[in-house]
Amino acid sequence: MTTHITDLPPEVLELIGAFLSNRVILNATLACRHFHRHLSSFLWKHVAASVARRNVDVDNLRVHSKWVRSLRYVDYEGQLPLDYYDISFPTLSVLELGSRSLKVSGPGPSAEEYTANWTRLIRLNPTVRDLSLTFPTDFAQVHTELFETIMASLYRPRRLQVDCTGSCEVPYSVQQSLWRVVSCFEEVEFASYDQARQGASLDVDLSRIKRLTYLPFNNDGVVDYDLKVLTACRGLTRLRWGNDFGQISVATFVGYLKHSTWPQLDDLALESVRQSDKEFAHVMGLVPPLKHLRLEGKNFGPLCFNQLQKRHFTTLRALHMELCHSLTSRMALDILLNCQHLEEFSARFISQDDLLATPQPWVCLGLRCLKCAFIGNTDELDSDELDSDDNNNNWQTFEHLSKLRYLEKIDLRWQDTPGSHSYHIVSGVLQWRLGYGLERLATLRRLRTIRFDTKAQNLGWEDVQFMLVHLTSLEKVFGGLSRHWKFEVELSMLLRVRGVFHES
Repeated sequence: MTTHITDLPPEVLELIGAFLSNRVILNATLACRHFHRHLSSFLWKHVAASVARRNVDVDNLRVHSKWVRSLRYVDYEGQLPLDYYDISFPTLSVLELGSRSLKVSGPGPSAEEYTANWTRLIRLNPTVRDLSLTFPTDFAQVHTELFETIMASLYRPRRLQVDCTGSCEVPYSVQQSLWRVVSCFEEVEFASYDQARQGASLDVDLSRIKRLTYLPFNNDGVVDYDLKVLTACRGLTRLRWGNDFGQISVATFVGYLKHSTWPQLDDLALESVRQSDKEFAHVMGLVPPLKHLRLEGKNFGPLCFNQLQKRHFTTLRALHMELCHSLTSRMALDILLNCQHLEEFSARFISQDDLLATPQPWVCLGLRCLKCAFIGNTDELDSDELDSDDNNNNWQTFEHLSKLRYLEKIDLRWQDTPGSHSYHIVSGVLQWRLGYGLERLATLRRLRTIRFDTKAQNLGWEDVQFMLVHLTSLEKVFGGLSRHWKFEVELSMLLRVRGVFHES
């Protein structure tokens, strides 16, 4: 019979170790030889080394290389010793290589020398599936051998992240080699200067790409090339395009949708949607039924919302609309009332008057993340008491929130439009106080993170005590707790003493 944890079989100890933090595992391995034998491998699963903080000895890294699953090398004004690039990691699956600053002249290595080290490391580790490359500013000097090695060595590539902060002219041969590498991966995040946007043609098959985040830095008003890239990725299931969608010809984009260019697309994120409500409604009506949608724009009106409701409400899992400033309170409430499978939702605000006028229960009972301000009509910012109308508003809102038993994160901050300041709005936000509905939230056993608006809350000692007792998974609280700064310090200390992180 097992009488002590050290009597457990190694398989059970390793299973337990998978749920422990590195700090706990380190303390256990230092205290017990048995734990050291069976748990040490967890300390080497994720390794990070850099010039600025060379906390991993190269000889130890070589000895324990068989346990490394994720490796991150970052240079600051130089490079790691060459020995770090001469290690083979038999089970390495995630590799991040980057440079924050690179000097071409002087004691620092050139870009060719730098990427030669990367090339050697990648050649030694063909098991890498997820690759992240943060290139130095002199990206034009990167040797194409690096890209050729990636294509030839990695036999099961999955995810690629390319990031280059430089704005220099990139040789066509380098650009071609880079895009051939891109074509080998299923998921790509491209944040770099793209020479091809200047008119250079690319002869690359991008049909393998399923998830694409395209963030070209040189915004030259040229969107024809962007559309060529997007239409070449016919197998896309996720598209996140960081360029100005307002420059796109709606007729052209709608034409691609009518021809089912992306039949499997279910995740879409677009920035700077400046088309009219009527124009963008055509796009919303032709995009395949979406599970994830993120939009930024000013003209999301009733026509777009009708298309969203007809075509996407039954499939949506995540909907982020906090940057759609024309999304009304009524629209946001209709989403909660009708999107049964919704797990993540963000909007600017919901009026508590609309909540009172529509008491029907929300159907999104599986909601995990909610980002929305609930706005009432309190007039006095400095009042310690709420009147009866605000009490009813608070109670109705808490009644809805109490049904979201899977809720893990809630963000109650008011999302201002860029350049505006609506500090007065804090006088009407939802108050987390006992007697006004807070006691209803005892059902939220999974809630881990709460974000209040700055200076919006005026909680008492008993309110915070209630949250600590009943919100058993609570880990982090952001935002002000009291309008009296001395009492704010006391409440913050109470949270921290109980192991809950707080930041005003």
